Amino acid sequence: MKYILIGNNNTNNIKHTILQNRGITDVKKYLELNSNCLYDYSLLDNINEGVKCLTKHIENKSKIHIIVD
Repeated sequence: MKYILIGNNNTNNIKHTILQNRGITDVKKYLELNSNCLYDYSLLDNINEGVKCLTKHIENKSKIHIIVD
């Protein structure tokens, strides 16, 4: 299969090339995450409302669709 990567086209290290083309400058650090990158979920806007909504739908056995943005 032939393909062309946008940006840097180093096909010898595709994973590294794709991450660099997506703006990851320190690929090694990005792939070897540690606890320093964790974010306290309680600081997220509307997290309590989201948890209540999810809990309600789980209890009601509703169909749940997860969309990633």
